[in-house]
Amino acid sequence: MSFSILAFRCAEPAYSNVQPSPGDEVHGVAFKLDKPSQEKLDKQEAAYRKEIVELEAYDGRKLKGFVYYNESMRTESTPSKRYLGILVKGTDNCKWFL
Repeated sequence: MSFSILAFRCAEPAYSNVQPSPGDEVHGVAFKLDKPSQEKLDKQEAAYRKEIVELEAYDGRKLKGFVYYNESMRTESTPSKRYLGILVKGTDNCKWFL
């Protein structure tokens, strides 16, 4: 994960992004979506590239999934404490899935 989607410098300087990087890993949460929900998300994230990826769960299961990313954003920045808090809270809220 990188923070390379530059936003509003004074409020939200950068949002998270993923970029192809052979050998690297991104840890996160995978959600199962029905087709209508996936289509709605595709429309919402239309500005980003969508790529099908193989995911590996912590228990070793292989899953098929996708990520959205902005391939033109390459400049790293620092996210706000508020935005980092949202990311951490999101993963904390999903611990009951483990």
